[in-house]
Amino acid sequence: MKGWKVVGIVVMLVAVSAVGWYVQMTVNDRSHSGNWGDSAGRGFDIYNLPLDPAYGNYVRFEISSTDGRTVDVYLTDQDGLQAARTGGAFEYDAEFSAVNTTHIIRELRISEYSQVVVMSHDPDGTVRVASSADQSSYPLELMPVLQAAWLICLVANLFLIVLLIQAWKRYRRERRSGLS
Repeated sequence: MKGWKVVGIVVMLVAVSAVGWYVQMTVNDRSHSGNWGDSAGRGFDIYNLPLDPAYGNYVRFEISSTDGRTVDVYLTDQDGLQAARTGGAFEYDAEFSAVNTTHIIRELRISEYSQVVVMSHDPDGTVRVASSADQSSYPLELMPVLQAAWLICLVANLFLIVLLIQAWKRYRRERRSGLS
């Protein structure tokens, strides 16, 4: 076996490792936040979930009422959050909001700091809610594909390491027998 074959295996190992490292970085780039059992009322007692584009532009949020009572969920900005806390009218994105619901899941792409405002549909009561939000720089539906790609790179790295060890041993054996 020639020495260039060993070098070729090393180059492939480095290339696959670099790709695997990059894919792992993209998978780890995902940010997750959420709470379980917080309460959402009206006015200053509303519950809010901040969405910061610094954690990624692709967002998936889920809000559930844990006690089965209805809530209003609004996607708004910081001014909307302040207006909701004071009981005033505010602007919100109707496409990603829901009124009188017990459960909502939305996926969207944000470009600026946003707030998910959750308040009790009943003005006199508070509702227990569970929330979660995932944010990423890449579309969240790509995460399973990226995780599979990382696993494939890991297996390829292990295979190349074994191949490298075998090639190195064969190369050394051939050099020793050639010197004798």
